[in-house]
Amino acid sequence: MGKKLTAFGVALILIGAVLFVYFRPGNVDGGPSDSEKIHFSWAGIRTVQNGGPVYAYVLAIRVPVNQSSITVVDNPSGSGYVFIRRGELYYPKRPIFFENLSVENLSQQENVTVYYSSEDYLGLLGVGDNHLTVLSGSGGLHIPCDSSGFRANVTEPRGVVYIGNERVMEFSNSSLRIGNETAFGKPTQLLLSYVPCLSKGLGYSVTLVLPNGGVNVYTGVLKISCEMNPSRVTFAPGFNFTNVLVIHNYTTYMELKLGFSCPHPVTSSIVNSLYLWLVLIILGAVLVIVGLIKR
Repeated sequence: MGKKLTAFGVALILIGAVLFVYFRPGNVDGGPSDSEKIHFSWAGIRTVQNGGPVYAYVLAIRVPVNQSSITVVDNPSGSGYVFIRRGELYYPKRPIFFENLSVENLSQQENVTVYYSSEDYLGLLGVGDNHLTVLSGSGGLHIPCDSSGFRANVTEPRGVVYIGNERVMEFSNSSLRIGNETAFGKPTQLLLSYVPCLSKGLGYSVTLVLPNGGVNVYTGVLKISCEMNPSRVTFAPGFNFTNVLVIHNYTTYMELKLGFSCPHPVTSSIVNSLYLWLVLIILGAVLVIVGLIKR
């Protein structure tokens, strides 16, 4: 009998040790590294000196020349592309990725206004004289509301924002409407953030410039239902802006850049497993001792 108790106790200790090695926090398989999970989406308008860096897909450019077409070179590849004039802007046949953009026969001291986008926004955006527009027929520019969270920064917002199928924000040149409330002033910036471990809602901050030159900032939280379908924020077709930057997987970004950590979804299972291995080892040790005494 003593030998059987000892053998059973040793088996429990071994099982507990295996659970400890497998479930300890440092051994949980998190897939790709945290930095690889963070994804940025962007689009906007900026001015660079001729020959300056772009590192984005170019949708159109504005240059101080008056020609029907111009040749634009990407450096250091040296590839040249013809841009055709339509209105006040010059457009490539299709969006082209440029590292450094140089317009032929234009002084290096001249400025070039670049309308640009990241790859994932291609086909969703059109170009206006002083803004980018979410194209009709695109279905809108979507940002998922999932456990990874996000943060969006939009300058000069104009148009409608949805949460799921609910219209929650509307921006005009002189007002902001949130739900049934209207505030007057020129919207110059919209910040949106969704961190589900902190709140079940979409945090927002909107900056309005008043006619007298003053500034008002409106902040709040728009509630998000767990059953929301579709589970996303949408800038509707026709929405205008000058720049947008979206940080996807914002919870990981906060942890790496800001030092804030949301509870890990596997934390509770890890803790329960750790308790289990501890119980098994203690029980196994007791059985070994009893078995040795009964020999």
